[in-house]
Amino acid sequence: MNDFMWFRPIVRLTGAVILAWAAPQATVGVVMLVVNGLRAIDGSVQSQDLLYFVMSTGAQSLPAIGIAALGGYLLFGGRAFVRWCLRDLGSFCPGCGYDIRGLAGALCPECKGALPARTQPDANAGSGALLVPTRAAPPPPLTPER
Repeated sequence: MNDFMWFRPIVRLTGAVILAWAAPQATVGVVMLVVNGLRAIDGSVQSQDLLYFVMSTGAQSLPAIGIAALGGYLLFGGRAFVRWCLRDLGSFCPGCGYDIRGLAGALCPECKGALPARTQPDANAGSGALLVPTRAAPPPPLTPER
């Protein structure tokens, strides 16, 4: 997975751009809701006007709040998203791209190249939630033909 270390900074940069785009509208919507809620407590606004305003402002600001939350998640975390995107990287031969899921050998059957160490579910883990690294046996040494 070291070949894809660039992916996490790209996800964070994307989160920063999304957050910068959505945060102003989300902030204005939240501030307007709070200010008008305080005006309703004072009694300076009629209840039907307040209900209309809350519903219209909420309908406009809720999508922006959700988008801003997504941007914040990608900027400050996003680990589950990154794992989901990179989940199949260890499932292919680095030499030829052959699908090596379920293979037990140390060599790719397609190109005969060495396969990287893979992870398999631990037999004692119950549901297989814990992954432990395993190494396949090294290939036998080549002997010259006579």
